Amino acid sequence: GCAADTTYDGRTYTVTVRVMTAADGSLDTELWAVRSGRTAKAAGVVFTNRYDPPAPAATATPAPSAAPMPRPIKNTARPVGALPQTGDAFPLEALAALLCAGVVGFGTAWNKRR
Repeated sequence: GCAADTTYDGRTYTVTVRVMTAADGSLDTELWAVRSGRTAKAAGVVFTNRYDPPAPAATATPAPSAAPMPRPIKNTARPVGALPQTGDAFPLEALAALLCAGVVGFGTAWNKRR
């Protein structure tokens, strides 16, 4: 391989595959591997490749500029307990009156049902 920042395993194996006809007429296979420079059958074929990412480049810290200091931001936080201004002009009193009328209507219907 030729991928950057990668160390490849140098092991090599000679792999032999033998294909035979089984008793039932199907094909059967036998596989074995021998590591280069050895004569005994290998227990498995193992390669260990390693990727070592490059170290991050150092970033330079900018020098302080002689620019004027920014002006402080005016505190625009709302006072505690104040309702947020949403721009909705719906009268809250009308909503309360509608709720009361609904409760009275429900109570009247409930009493007539008995």
